[in-house]
Amino acid sequence: MALRDLIRLVPPPDQPFDSVGNWHAAEFLIESEFPPDFKELIGNYGSGNFFHRHLTVFNPLTIEGLAGIKEVSDIHRGHFVHGWTLQLSVHPNRGGPGILFWGRDKHGRGYGWLTLGKPERWPVVYVGHDAGELPVLFRMTVTKFLAGFAVNEFPEPIMEGDGIAEHTRVFTPMERKAPPAPDRIRKKRKG
Repeated sequence: MALRDLIRLVPPPDQPFDSVGNWHAAEFLIESEFPPDFKELIGNYGSGNFFHRHLTVFNPLTIEGLAGIKEVSDIHRGHFVHGWTLQLSVHPNRGGPGILFWGRDKHGRGYGWLTLGKPERWPVVYVGHDAGELPVLFRMTVTKFLAGFAVNEFPEPIMEGDGIAEHTRVFTPMERKAPPAPDRIRKKRKG
């Protein structure tokens, strides 16, 4: 299984942030199911970044994760509308499959799925930010893609420069700027 390979290459945190939550609510807001391996990925890693903060995976169980999905979708939807070379629609696409974004790298390039068929069979799509970069389709799950990313399996532009070095095969949990909302509410009531 690809998740085991990824865990072996990039160990998850002992206590991941936001690794459990209401998947039904997230799927309602996104208007789609999520692939099972993605739910397992979030369950093991929670919110954070892979490869020394190179690649952020959006956690749809959080407001920040949902906002990240929306932000990257809006950016690429705008490129599509303004005649940019993106050849695929952005999810939700009422006329057929679209790209549902699950992450972005530090350069603003998007990573998502082509929502064609059942979620467990959705291929990963890389979408660059330059007009000359066409989307690249990878017929694999997100966990297999991340495991491949960890061992520099992909060509330029996805793997830039020397790729991922062994010391950058890390997962960095999202930093907490404030306690979750229920903790803030409880403290106010006590005071």
